Order: sequence, then structure tokens, then C-alpha cells
Amino acid sequence: MSDLSHVIEMRRHLVDADAEVRIRAVQEDVWINYPTADHVVRLAGSLLKMPTKTQAPCQLVYGAPGMGKTTLYTRLQKLYGFSVEASARVASLSLTEESGGVSNKDFTRLVVRALTANNISDPKVPDETLLNCIRLLNVRMLLIDELNEILNCSAREARKNLSLLKKLSGAPFSISIVALGTDECESAIAYEKQMARRFERLCLAPWYESDQLRSFLASYESTFPFRLPSGLSSESYVKYLIKESHGVLDDMVKIIINAAVWAIVTESDRITLEILKQGKIRPVY
Repeated sequence: MSDLSHVIEMRRHLVDADAEVRIRAVQEDVWINYPTADHVVRLAGSLLKMPTKTQAPCQLVYGAPGMGKTTLYTRLQKLYGFSVEASARVASLSLTEESGGVSNKDFTRLVVRALTANNISDPKVPDETLLNCIRLLNVRMLLIDELNEILNCSAREARKNLSLLKKLSGAPFSISIVALGTDECESAIAYEKQMARRFERLCLAPWYESDQLRSFLASYESTFPFRLPSGLSSESYVKYLIKESHGVLDDMVKIIINAAVWAIVTESDRITLEILKQGKIRPVY
């Protein structure tokens, strides 16, 4: 057998699989750790270990579309969500389907459902009832994806939505909010002084040529069941990906996945620079 040290051990058995299986493998969503994401994951874990505080510390992760916020949300949900056996629980709420914005009534209903594991959906539930359910479930954190949707409404409704988060992060609820959203969220939170004090903010900036990007690409390449190494982290590949994606992680990953499929379809068994350039077009096979 040829040297397969460039493929992570758990994926090496796929190298000899048929083309359809290998294509599905390269198209799978996989988690590739990198320093910024690792910091957010470890920070969430640290917040869960903290003693209850009158004003719970909160975190906003923001950036342009395609920077990996939803992938990070999914990772946090997998590690700390209701399905995980843990003493401190994380309720999660994705607003991706609320693309037209969300009123305060609807946002409150969604939050109540998330905090009570879908047992209560009445936005007018008494605070005492909600607090008892939160304590029974031992919810210590509310994880929100696409927080920007709570701002896509009238200014009055948006202020009420932010006030709900402020209320939940204060006593007696004292729930840490970890939210992911666009740059608009950072501006809104920074504008409101009390929110700004409670929320640390971390920007997911566009990627650029760096050791962090090269490490990410090398790790990502190691998940592909190819007989030959591709060298995605080499200079010519990195420069091309930055140029074509403008540093947007989602666009970069789409190019790589398409190229990986082309490599299998053409039986190249590696992503050459020419095949990487074909990755701008989704293959039909």
C-alpha cells in the first residue's frame, strides 16, 4: 500500500472506496479547528463553569456572511447543547429562517421555547414560571445564531429585542448569551452602554495568507481520501484561494470541495493547481 500519511487515520479506509462513496466523503461537513474558533469554543466552556453572577458575561461573535459563524454555532450546539449529558446546559436558537426580521413578540416566543426545551412557547409566560423551568433544566447559556435578524424590524422592536437579552443576562436569570451575527450586531451592542459592558466582541475577519490559514488548509486536506497529497497549504494554492474567495471562508471551502470532486471524477487522486481552478464550477458527474 502507498504511503497514506497525508490522510487522517479515520479516513484512510475510504481511499479504496468507489468514486461515489469518496465524493460523498469530500462533500461532508467536517469540523476543522483553528485558533479563533478554538478560542470561542473554549470560552463557552469556561462560561459554563463559572459560578452564577448577577450580570452574566456574554459573547458576541460577528463578521460578514460566509465567515463560518453558523458552522461555529453548530459546533457549540454539538458540544454543549441539550443532547449532551452535562451539569450545565446550553439552550440554542437559530434565527436563520427568520430572514424577514423578527418582532419582539415572536423573538420572545422563540427564546422561551429554546430556554424551556420546547415545553413552553407563550411569550407572556410569567417570569417565575420561566425561571423555575430554566433552573429545573439547569440552563446556564443561550446560544443564538443570526442575531442580526432581531434588528431587521422597526427601531422600537429592535430595542425591545435587545432589552430581552439584557434582562435574561441579569438577575434573577443570569444566563450567559453567546450570539453570532453580522457586523450590524456589533454596532447595535456597542451603541447601548449596558449591553456593551456585558458583551465581549470577537470579529471573524476575512482570511489572509498566514500560518493559521496554511494550517487550516493542511488539516482540511487531510480529510480527503486521496492516494496522493495535494499540497493545499503551498504558496500558489493559498494565493489563488485568497484571490478567488476574497478571504471569505465559505467561498474558499466551496472551491476546495468542488476541486476535490473534480479530482475524483478525473481520477487524478489529488488536487492540482489546475484542478483547484476548476473548483469555481460545481462538477456534474
